Amino acid sequence: MNRLNELRAEKNLKQEDLAKILSVDIGMISRYERGSNIMVNVDFENNICDYFGCSLDYLRGRSNIKNEAKYSETLKKISSMIMNFYSSDKKNKQDLSDEDLAQFEDFILRFKELFQQLSKSRYHFQK
Repeated sequence: MNRLNELRAEKNLKQEDLAKILSVDIGMISRYERGSNIMVNVDFENNICDYFGCSLDYLRGRSNIKNEAKYSETLKKISSMIMNFYSSDKKNKQDLSDEDLAQFEDFILRFKELFQQLSKSRYHFQK
């Protein structure tokens, strides 16, 4: 299944609905979803990405991370929540040292990198 098709399905949009939203011919949507060998205007793909809030790499199937900025922000929030929970604040005092907290933060960053690598390898494997 094509990513554009998936994105449309998530919003319950028909091809003709999306064509109207993007001010393009329905045939362009159809050809893009079929993967027809057409020259695609970069503005067309950028408009799709803007509308669905996804990256161009996600739209093209090069990444499984729909929105890198949101993904990174989510990881930061999770990391911050855990760091705050294990901070030296008296009401939440836990048995992790500052060194342990730094290692945990490093783990979160490595997890992000590994997830991105996995995402890219899945793309290459599917081709």
